Amino acid sequence: MSSMRDALHSVLPPEPLDFLRLAAVAGAIALAAACGAQAQMLIEHDVTVGSMVSDRFTWIDSSGQTRVAVLAHNDGQTGLGGTRGGELREIRYETPSGTRVVAASGSGASGFGYVVSHPKDDEETCIANSPDTSMLGHFLTGTFTRVFEGRHHAIFRFTQNYPRYCMTGAVAPGAEIDIPVTIEWVFSTGRDNPLWAVTWDLNAIAVDTLKDDARGPYGELLFDGAATEGGHSIVAGVGWGDRYKFVSSTNPVTMGSAWSWNTPNTVPYVKLWTSAVDATMGTVQTQPITQQDAGGYWGVGRWNTTSAGGNACTVAIGGVDHRMPCDFNWPYQSINYSFADSSSATNNTRLAWGTNFGFLGQSQYYTHGSAYYGGLLPNTTASGWPRKSYATYVVLGRHSDAPVESQVAQVETMQSVTATASVGTVLTMGPAGVARPDNVTYVPAGYNHVYGALAFSAAANQLDVNVAVGAGTLSKPLMIVSNYTAGYPAGVTLNGATLNADTDYYASLRPAASELWITLNRNLTGASNRIQISSTTRLAAPHNLAATASSTTQVGLTWSSVPGASGYEIWRSSGNTAFAFLTATGVTSYSDSGLSANTTYLYEVLATGGGGQSEFSAVDPATTILFTDDPLNAGILIKAVHVEELRTAVNAMRVAGGLFPVVFSDSPITSTTVIQAAHLSELRIALDQARSAIGVSKVMYSDSTLMPGVTVVKAAHVADLRSGVK
Repeated sequence: MSSMRDALHSVLPPEPLDFLRLAAVAGAIALAAACGAQAQMLIEHDVTVGSMVSDRFTWIDSSGQTRVAVLAHNDGQTGLGGTRGGELREIRYETPSGTRVVAASGSGASGFGYVVSHPKDDEETCIANSPDTSMLGHFLTGTFTRVFEGRHHAIFRFTQNYPRYCMTGAVAPGAEIDIPVTIEWVFSTGRDNPLWAVTWDLNAIAVDTLKDDARGPYGELLFDGAATEGGHSIVAGVGWGDRYKFVSSTNPVTMGSAWSWNTPNTVPYVKLWTSAVDATMGTVQTQPITQQDAGGYWGVGRWNTTSAGGNACTVAIGGVDHRMPCDFNWPYQSINYSFADSSSATNNTRLAWGTNFGFLGQSQYYTHGSAYYGGLLPNTTASGWPRKSYATYVVLGRHSDAPVESQVAQVETMQSVTATASVGTVLTMGPAGVARPDNVTYVPAGYNHVYGALAFSAAANQLDVNVAVGAGTLSKPLMIVSNYTAGYPAGVTLNGATLNADTDYYASLRPAASELWITLNRNLTGASNRIQISSTTRLAAPHNLAATASSTTQVGLTWSSVPGASGYEIWRSSGNTAFAFLTATGVTSYSDSGLSANTTYLYEVLATGGGGQSEFSAVDPATTILFTDDPLNAGILIKAVHVEELRTAVNAMRVAGGLFPVVFSDSPITSTTVIQAAHLSELRIALDQARSAIGVSKVMYSDSTLMPGVTVVKAAHVADLRSGVK
C-alpha cells in the first residue's frame, strides 16, 4: 500500500482541491492505483443491473485500466425485451473521455453471447404450428455455474437445452429435440477481451437428424455507449474475415456502399463500428479457419474482388439491385436484415457468428467457401456430429485503436509459436471444447484454443519452458499450468529476470482442476522467451473480504476460508497510516470494536498455517457512520441530513486514502436547501477519488451521468453513494 500511496501523492497537488482539479487528476489517480499490487479481480455475486440479477466482474486490462462485465443469470428471471438472461448485459471500459458504458439494447434481441440456430428449411420438415424454429437462446431458462473464481481469472458457465422443431428425413416429425448447450465466459486480469466458448452436444440425437447452422455468439449491444436504443449512432461500417477480409468503405454503411473483399485472411472475425463516437465491437475466433470452420451460406463467389466489379446483389430489394452482397449472403449474420432499402442507413447493432447448414447434426457438411454453395474452393467437408465447439473473443474498444484487428493478429501470432520444456511438458492435446469428455490435438503444440492460452504441465510443481515466437509479438499471454497442486509460486522469471506477483504477472490457483493460471504482463518476441516457475507451499490469499460497520464504534469482518489454513491475521489502517497487525483468529470472521465514529478503517487479511503465510487479501474499507433512514427505499424523500452524512463519510474515506477533505458547495446543507444533482455529482467525484486512492473498484452508479437541471434526484442515487462508503 505504501508504494501505491507514494504514487498517488506524486500526482496530487499539495493543497485542497476544487472539483475542476479533482476531475483533472481523476485519470492519473486511477492509473496510479491500478499500478499497485492489489489489483485482483473483483467478482460480485447476485447484483442487480438493468433490472436483472447478475454476476459482475471487474478486472484490470492490458492498459492498466478498469473493465467491468455483467452476466445476467438465466435461472428463471425475465428482463427487458423478454430475455431470460444467460448473456452479457453490460460492459464498461475506459476511454480518454471517460468510462464508456456499453449496455444491452431495448429490443427482443438485446444482450450478447447467447445462441441461435436455423434449420435448412428446404431439407427439414417442421412440427406443425411449432414455435420459432430459430429461437433466440436468451428466451430460454437454464442454469449457471461459477466454475472458477480466482485471484485474477474467472470462468462463468451458462447451460440450457436449445429446442429444435425441424428434422430431416421425416414427413411429420412428432416432437421437439433439445440440444444441450454449454457456454463459458472467461475473464483474465491483464487482458482486454473476454473469451466466449460454446459446446453444442448432439450426442443423444441420432446423426443426420438435423441440418442446422449456428449463429452464436449473438445479440445487440449499444457499443457507442448510448443510453437508449433510439439514441444509438448510425453504423459507419461493417467488416468481416473468412478466407478474405471484407470491409465497407462508404460512411454510413448501406446496402449500396462500396466495399473490398480482396485481402487474404486466416482468422475468422466480424465487426461493426461507428464514427459519431470512436467505437467498435466485434468477435474473433481463437483458431484459424482451416482449423475451425466458420462463416455460412453463399455470396463468396465475390472473393478477391471489390464493388468496382459491379453489383454483388441482383436479387433486388425494393426493385433496386445494389453493390453490397445480398442480405442473405453475408457469411456472418449482422445488420444485413436491418436496412429498409438499398440506400438507407441503420443504427441497429446486431452482431452474430456464422456457420453453414449441417454444422449441427450432419455426419458431413460442406464447409464455408465450398463450390456447393457457390464458393471458389473445392467441395470440402467437416463433421457436424456428435459435438461441436468453438471459442471467440468478444471485443469492444475504440475503432481508432483497431482492437478487432489486434486480436486477430494475436491469434495469428500464436500460430507461429514453438514451445519447448526442460522441466514439465508442453501439452499437445486437451479437451475439444468446454464441458466435453473427448480430446483433440492442439495446433500448435501447447496452444489451448478453448481458452486461448498456452498450455503446460508442471513436474513436481515446477516449470521451465521456452516460448519461441516465430512472427509478430505475443502480447501478455495467458498460461494454464496443469498438474499444479502447490500454493502461489515462490518465483516466476522471464529470461532470468525475477517478475513481481500482481504487477509483472497475475496468478490464480484453481485447486479443483490442479491448475495454475497466469497472465504474463509482458510481451514476447523472437526465439528466446524462457519462463520459469518455482513452487511453494504458500497458502492462497483470503478472498471476498467484506468489512461493514455495525455501529459507530464497531466493524464486522468476514472472508472466505483458505484450504490448508489454520488461522488468519487481520491488519488495519486508518488516517492514511501504515497497516498494523490487529489480531489473529482461527475462524473466518471478526468483530473489531472500540473504534472512533465517522472514521474509515481499512482492513486486509492473510492466512497462516503449515505452509507459512499467504499474501494479503484485497483491501476493504468500512466507515463507522450509521445513516438516517437506512435502507433508503424508493419513495423516501431525500433530506439535507442524508447529504450531510454522506459528505462526512466521503471525506473520511478520502482521509483514509491520503487525500484532502473536500469543501463541498452549499455547505452546510440545511432543511431549506434544495437537493440537486450537482450535490450528488460532487460526492461521486470525491468518492471515486477516495476509492481509487485506497485501491478498491469504482461504484457502479445508477444513472451514470447526472445532468444538473435534468436528472431527478432519487433514493437510488443516495443509496449508491452509501454503499460506496460502508
